[in-house]
Amino acid sequence: MGAVPVSTFVYLGISLTLCLFLPIAFLIFLGRRMPVRSKIILTGVITFVVFVILLERFVHTIVLTPNSSIMNNPVYYVIYGCVMAGLFECAAKFIGLKVMVKEPTSPGFALQFGLGYGAAEALLVGVMPLASNLASAFHINKVGFETYLNEIAAQLAEQGEAEGAIKKAMETYKANLSMLYDGNLTCLLGGIERVAAIVLQIALTVLIFQALRQGSKTRDYVFVGIAFIAHAFFDFPAAMYQKQLFSNIVMIEVVLVIEAVIAGIIAYIFYKKNVEEFGKPINAQSIYNE
Repeated sequence: MGAVPVSTFVYLGISLTLCLFLPIAFLIFLGRRMPVRSKIILTGVITFVVFVILLERFVHTIVLTPNSSIMNNPVYYVIYGCVMAGLFECAAKFIGLKVMVKEPTSPGFALQFGLGYGAAEALLVGVMPLASNLASAFHINKVGFETYLNEIAAQLAEQGEAEGAIKKAMETYKANLSMLYDGNLTCLLGGIERVAAIVLQIALTVLIFQALRQGSKTRDYVFVGIAFIAHAFFDFPAAMYQKQLFSNIVMIEVVLVIEAVIAGIIAYIFYKKNVEEFGKPINAQSIYNE
C-alpha cells in the first residue's frame, strides 16, 4: 500500500471535531436553558467508565474466549453483544440516577446525566480510536506502510510475544489499517455514529428517568425495558457488520441515525411533559445547587 489519501485525513478530522465539540455545543445549549450542575455531568462520566469500560469489558474477557461458542458463532455473538450492551448501559443509567443522583424531581438532570454519559463514550470510544488512526496515517505517510508494520512487529517481539501471536496480530493490524485506504469513508461514518450514540444516550436516560421520577408507579418501570430494547436494537446493525453478516456500512449508519432521531423525539416529548409537571427543569431546592 502507498500513501494514505488526503480524503482519509479530512474524514478523520471531521469525525474528531464532531466527537469533541458536539458535547460542548450541547452543554452550551443546556446552559442557556437551565442551571448546569457539574456534579451530575461528572456522575454520568463516572457511571459510563465503571459499568461499560470496567464491568462490561471484564465480563467480555471471561465469556468471549477464543474457543468459546459465542465468539465463533456470528449469530450467537450478535445476540450476546446486543443483550450485554443493553443490559449494562441501562443498568448504568438506572443505578446512576437512582443511587448516585437521587434527584427524582429535576428532569433537567436526566439531560445532564445523559450528556456526561454520552460525552464519556464519545471520548473513550470515539476520540481515542480516531486519534490513534490519525496518528497512524501520519506515520505511514512518513515511513511507508511496510516499514510501519515492521516497526509494530518489532515492538511485539521486544515484548516477548510468540511468533504465532505476532503473525496473528499483524493480520489484524493490516485489516484495521485497510480502512485508511479503500474503505476510508468509514473514518467519516465513525464520527456520525458517535453523534447518533450521544443523542441516543441522552434520550434513553430521559426514558429511564420516567421510571424514577417523583410520582412514578411500578408500571412506569416498563420504560427501563423499553430503553434496554432500544439500545439492543441500536447495537444490532453494527454487531452484524462486525461479524460480516451485513456489509453495507452506509446503510448501517443511516439506520443508526434514524433510530437515534426517533429516540430523541420520543424523549423530548417526555421531557417537556415532565417540565410542565414539575414546573421547571431544575428543582430550586435541589441538593445539587450548592
